[in-house]
Amino acid sequence: MAISETTINTQVSDKRYKDTAATNSLVLLTATDDEIIHQVKIDNTANTTKAFLTMWEANATSDVTLGTTHPGVILPVEASSSVEYAFDPGITMSNGIVYLVTTEEGTPDSSPAAVSTAITIEVLYK
Repeated sequence: MAISETTINTQVSDKRYKDTAATNSLVLLTATDDEIIHQVKIDNTANTTKAFLTMWEANATSDVTLGTTHPGVILPVEASSSVEYAFDPGITMSNGIVYLVTTEEGTPDSSPAAVSTAITIEVLYK
């Protein structure tokens, strides 16, 4: 997994999170309370199936029970495409952020279906 976090000086967000190998495993983006997501970019150009970036409010991956815990955010990206979402005033995640990428709509089951090639996600947040 190739993950990086960069502090940036902007008017809205001050952190950029980038995962260049997002797939169907739970990942902790941040355990900090009260983060506000302002923009999300999802690059699914390497896949021929639609994918979903699914996010939960959680301080640890162990706080999410797949198949039971309902996500707070589900963002679709069509096959062979890239999409950017912008949120104003932003999506507040009160208990940190955990995410995964799957080809399943809705609440992923205990073994979420994986994309054939890992995708890149970028999140601007504060």
